[in-house]
Amino acid sequence: MASQEELYGSLDLDRHVQNFKNCLRVLLSDERLLHGGKSIETEVIDKCSVALNQMVELHYDKRHLKDVLRRGREEIDFLKNKVRDSNTLVNHLTNVQGVHEERIEDLTTRLRKEKQSNVDKEAKIVNMNKNIENIKDQTKRAETSYKDKVKWIETDQMRIYKDGRATLERLDNEKIALKNEFEDAKNSTAGLKAALENARTKLSDAIDEETPAPDVDGAPLSKSIFTRS
Repeated sequence: MASQEELYGSLDLDRHVQNFKNCLRVLLSDERLLHGGKSIETEVIDKCSVALNQMVELHYDKRHLKDVLRRGREEIDFLKNKVRDSNTLVNHLTNVQGVHEERIEDLTTRLRKEKQSNVDKEAKIVNMNKNIENIKDQTKRAETSYKDKVKWIETDQMRIYKDGRATLERLDNEKIALKNEFEDAKNSTAGLKAALENARTKLSDAIDEETPAPDVDGAPLSKSIFTRS
């Protein structure tokens, strides 16, 4: 805690001033009694009394001013500390503001990217829905086309089967007819051979009965006609 001398300089304490005032008043009263009726001494005593009162008033004024100055210095120190604390707080809040601004900027950038990503995803979803509808339509048309194609293939296969069956039946009939013709031809050939052999036998018998004239080469006629070379 500050001492009286630090607070008021070399100014005496109130108690000392009051003691000095009381002692001086006593002396002035004594002097007034000693010099009663003397105008000059009385005037000097009155002036001393007035000077004493003024000195005491000045003492208290000085003390009051010292107290005002002290409170002013305390207020200035308080304001300095408050300004320093305010500057510290402002710097801290500035740093916090910078951090929050960076965070806000980062979040804004991320939000912008997320919005763009969501827009792209929505466009992709719309495109996928269109592709799904297109695939469904193509699948439906493919099913219809597949059914029609299967039906056409079945009809074509049935037609081919019927044509093949008719062709086989026709070939079987032709085969049977050819076999019959072959048998007939075979029988006709056998009959023809028998008739030829019979005619040859009869001709040989006729030649044996009549000797024919030789041909140019000297061979008998029957041998040159019916004998195979």
